[in-house]
Amino acid sequence: MQEFGDYTLHFNALTTDQLPAEVAQRHGIVRSGNRAMLHVSILRKREGAVGEPVR
Repeated sequence: MQEFGDYTLHFNALTTDQLPAEVAQRHGIVRSGNRAMLHVSILRKREGAVGEPVR
């Protein structure tokens, strides 16, 4: 997690062989120890609340 002003960035990377086969198939992802998937979420900070997704 990193914070940038009014935004919080969450990120995670994993090899696609860690995905369940049915999830990978549903989303058209090739499962492999040589392929990576990067997940990034950006939230706008909200006073006293969970962040709001940025679109």
